Amino acid sequence: FALEHAGQRIVTRAEQDRIDAEPDTALAMAESVLADPAAVAILEGCMSEVTLSWTHATGELVRSRLDALKIATPTIGEIKTTRSIEIEAYARESERRLYHVQSGMYARGVEAVTGEWPTVYSIVVENVRPYDVAVYAVADADLVEGWRIAEGWIQRVAEAKRTNRWPGVSGGAVVPFARPAWAATGPDVDMSGIEEEA
Repeated sequence: FALEHAGQRIVTRAEQDRIDAEPDTALAMAESVLADPAAVAILEGCMSEVTLSWTHATGELVRSRLDALKIATPTIGEIKTTRSIEIEAYARESERRLYHVQSGMYARGVEAVTGEWPTVYSIVVENVRPYDVAVYAVADADLVEGWRIAEGWIQRVAEAKRTNRWPGVSGGAVVPFARPAWAATGPDVDMSGIEEEA
């Protein structure tokens, strides 16, 4: 398909649906990324939408789809969208979405294919006006930790396939549960100032 449509922009159906729903937003975001000197410097010379396939030590086939990859000096550029590129806000979102795990797996995949550990950047663009852009260099320590987590998941899948036992979240055990501290109410919680709804 890619060969038949060389030079054309290829998107998934879901991506096209989002573009159709908000064409001005998608274009504005793309224009902002392409107007940012740091983002352009990273993306220049990159291949886009690159699929890496490699075999893990367990024998599992691992596939990753990278937004942008430069082979000559191994560099990964990951495009991320968010409501706010402010570093604290984006850090919370990145942690919640486990982006370091994704990026760590991508980095390990590039190393497996090229023999070199890449530099990884998150090119983050706001999906609301003013569609501001920030480029964050992902720390190697975070990539290594992310790969450690991803590798643990790969090993669990390989073991589950080997034993035909898929333990799920609790692993087949009883897990203690207590309401989180933030949900607790009681005599120590100051409820003054909370108005009763009519």
